Amino acid sequence: MFQIKTQNQVRREQALFDQDVQQHLTGVLVAAAHGDFSRRADVSGLPASLAASGRAVNQLLDQMVMLRKDLAHMNAEHDRGDIDVTVDASRYGGELAVMAQHVNQMVGSHIAVKKKAMAVVKAFGEGDFDAPLEALPGKKAFINDTIEQVRRHLKGLIAEMSRMSSEHERGDIDVQIDSQKFQGDFRLMAQGINDMVGSHIAVKKMAMGVIGEFGRGNFDATLDTLPGKKVFINNTIEQVRGNLKGLIAEMNHMSVEHDRGDIDVMIDTERFAGDFRTMALGVNAMVNGHIAVKKKAMACVKAFGEGDFDAPLEAFPGKKVFINETIEQVRRNLKALIVDADMLAEAALAGQLDTRAEAGRHAGDFRRIIEGFNATLDAIVTPLSEVQSVLGSMEAGDLTHVITGDYQGSFAELKNAVNSSVAKLARTLNDVTGAAQALTAAASQVSSTSQSLSQSASEQAASVEETTASLQEMAS
Repeated sequence: MFQIKTQNQVRREQALFDQDVQQHLTGVLVAAAHGDFSRRADVSGLPASLAASGRAVNQLLDQMVMLRKDLAHMNAEHDRGDIDVTVDASRYGGELAVMAQHVNQMVGSHIAVKKKAMAVVKAFGEGDFDAPLEALPGKKAFINDTIEQVRRHLKGLIAEMSRMSSEHERGDIDVQIDSQKFQGDFRLMAQGINDMVGSHIAVKKMAMGVIGEFGRGNFDATLDTLPGKKVFINNTIEQVRGNLKGLIAEMNHMSVEHDRGDIDVMIDTERFAGDFRTMALGVNAMVNGHIAVKKKAMACVKAFGEGDFDAPLEAFPGKKVFINETIEQVRRNLKALIVDADMLAEAALAGQLDTRAEAGRHAGDFRRIIEGFNATLDAIVTPLSEVQSVLGSMEAGDLTHVITGDYQGSFAELKNAVNSSVAKLARTLNDVTGAAQALTAAASQVSSTSQSLSQSASEQAASVEETTASLQEMAS
């Protein structure tokens, strides 16, 4: 039966088709394009028309992973020294096989060039500085240039070392190498270096021994007088010794005077020349800089001490900024302390005696100050709260409630006065209650007596009435 689909059905089917392709194929291709060959197309989730494409993509990715592993194996073996290992191109088909062959050819070509260059270097190592190297094509010509440069430098070095050796034997400066380890021109080079360095090393050891003592603080270390032009080393060492001792003496003098409080004493820079004068000027400038900074910082601290917490301090450069940070920290802490103190004072004036400052906002002794404020308020408010509680009980008629807290000084006097007042009031009320009870009892007795008298009077009246009646009867 022929079925006509609506546009919505077509669009839904197309959307599902696109979703399947995106989820099971396109994402794999995008990952592969970014170098991730680990993912594979889910053929079972693809439309039937793209199943073959999915399998082809998976096969290609498998081949790429295999090629990558072969290249990694080849690289590892070459790093281990087996430069004959190649990629087995027969494992691949089509362009991948061509790629593998090209890699093998390229690596083989580079190895061949290296072998030729190393053959020449080997010849140099054997003393043959005339060993030839064929001209290499293109940019590989840099190898020819490098070999020829080494060749020229080695030959020139031999000539120079021979000349320098003769000069050193006449007193102008030399070390030892094992010349028997070399052949040909290298032996000549070694012998020339030995002749020159041997002489210089002996002098350098003596001079460096003195410099080493200088470095350890021994400026009295001696140096034997050297021959010929080498005497300039003696002169240089003595000049350094004199300048170092002089500079140390000046710095010691400056330090002693500063310890005594005379911070205006400076090193006499005119005693020195060159970089020693620069050093002396630098020490003076450095000390002056530190003193100036201290003065500015102390001026700010002095203002704090006088109650001016807004006193400015210029921003110092580099690591000196820690001074600004310290001053500003003190400023912030002091201002925060004032803010909390003002808050507590205003709350107390407003009768808000439960208000406390947040000690956690402060650190160190600043916290101790705030905690002291809070503790002081607690010490005041607690006894007042007890007094308020006792008065409230009194208002409700309970005279058994007294202050029980342990207080000192005026608060102890307040406690005693309140408790004494409550006790006296309780006794007074007890006395009044007793008197009232006695009055009640007396009133009861008076009432009983009155009732007895009233009954007697009634009886007498009845008797009178009877007598009167009798008299009246007798009269009739």
